Amino acid sequence: LRGEPVSETMAGAVRATAETQAELFPALVALTSMAGLGVAWWLYIRLALGRRGALGPLREFRFNDHWVWLFVGGLLALILGLGELWTQAGSNAVLFMGALYALRGAAVVLFVNGGISALGVVALSLGMVFLAPVILLGALVIGLGDTWLDIRTRAVRAADAGR
Repeated sequence: LRGEPVSETMAGAVRATAETQAELFPALVALTSMAGLGVAWWLYIRLALGRRGALGPLREFRFNDHWVWLFVGGLLALILGLGELWTQAGSNAVLFMGALYALRGAAVVLFVNGGISALGVVALSLGMVFLAPVILLGALVIGLGDTWLDIRTRAVRAADAGR
């Protein structure tokens, strides 16, 4: 194999990606650690105890509403630009909480729709290939909105009132 020189554009893109990953490393480690702990807990309950349902359904995913202030604080640190350390802390807080709020938004959508069909999985997969930022931003907005509007509780109350 003969080595071809790498273009400056490609080298710059790789360098920028590496710098971004280094800056967001704490948030990425926290997110992967949470995912790993979830898998470990599911395996423990499933294999050691032989029970199903170690993790609740995604449609019931929620967390304490006060965590929104970590997201807001991260946004403020990014917007105000108080220095490199505060900007890095803010971007890590926004990434970490943004991922959790996007997951919460997906839970709200699943709850309101009553689940997802096979066709919905295919459409979501195609959408994530072509429109991932739009879909994730929409899920983030829905998740943040659920913090103040409590959409799932309102939907249950409306269904109970209609009976």
